[in-house]
Amino acid sequence: MLSAITSALPSDASAIASAGFPQGESAIDGGGLDSAAFLSLHLLVLGGELDEVLPAYDPVAKGSDEGPWVFVIPSLLRHHLASLSNSAVLGLAQEWSECQELEDDGVEAEEAAEILAGFSSVARMANSSGKELLLWLSL
Repeated sequence: MLSAITSALPSDASAIASAGFPQGESAIDGGGLDSAAFLSLHLLVLGGELDEVLPAYDPVAKGSDEGPWVFVIPSLLRHHLASLSNSAVLGLAQEWSECQELEDDGVEAEEAAEILAGFSSVARMANSSGKELLLWLSL
């Protein structure tokens, strides 16, 4: 699985799905994590019931039925991640790496911290430019 997080407008989702792996200063490698991993982060950080949060993680665009797919990360999670300090990233990464989805992918706390630090940076960019966070996934 390939994944990336990028700062963009939701109206750009179809173009992003068609363009290939997002690159540039407003995009980071998502560590191969899928939407379930980011859903687990959402539940860890913001709480809520799975059946209430799950619809927010439906793809908003796709290249084809086989992918890639683009998801808009909910704004509450974007705002929370944008506000994280370096020490908060490390603590959250430790907790997130213990979630089943990350354990299944073999993601340790150090790698989760790298992903979260990048995610937080792109979230700050998105906030300052009036954009959203988009998750790009491909098999």
